[in-house]
Amino acid sequence: MVFVFGLVGSIGMLFFSWQVWSITDNMPAYTEFELTGEVVGPILFVFFVWILYTVTAHLLANLYGGRGPIVRLFRTSAWAMIPIALWLLLRSIVQIFLFYTMEFPSNRQELSNLGFDIEEQIASLLETGLEDLIYVATILLGIVFVVWSWNYLSIAVQESKDLSPDEAKKVAGVPAGILACYLLYLVFQWQPLF
Repeated sequence: MVFVFGLVGSIGMLFFSWQVWSITDNMPAYTEFELTGEVVGPILFVFFVWILYTVTAHLLANLYGGRGPIVRLFRTSAWAMIPIALWLLLRSIVQIFLFYTMEFPSNRQELSNLGFDIEEQIASLLETGLEDLIYVATILLGIVFVVWSWNYLSIAVQESKDLSPDEAKKVAGVPAGILACYLLYLVFQWQPLF
């Protein structure tokens, strides 16, 4: 289930990579590796968030006297990835929209006429789309989906670790807060503050 959620998040970057691969004949190996990483990144992100949610919640629940194996929490915390998957789907739709409206060179000759190395041009195309205000707003909207995910995670902690609803919400708030702070970091990384 978690793997499928990650695949949903890869759709936007898969579209971008497909556009780039269609205009290049002999792409440098590093660029191919980088584009593959862009496609695989959301899958790894969802797995990382799932592990972060589960392990952090397990450790904190034990401090509150929670009982139950981590395996049960892994099973139930996977449901907390549903809002994250929906946000990644929304993000993919925005990425496709942004990249679809960009003018891609139609062939390698056009790409080389721009005066850039192919790797620089691909990086430039990628940054142009991801620095757009719509994309930044989508990242910020991700915080709302993290709050929704926090609610599911607190239910999973409550059921799996036999904690009270208040204790479960506190426990679930830590990993969800970490993810929300990471999304804020992404916004400030791409946008100048002044």
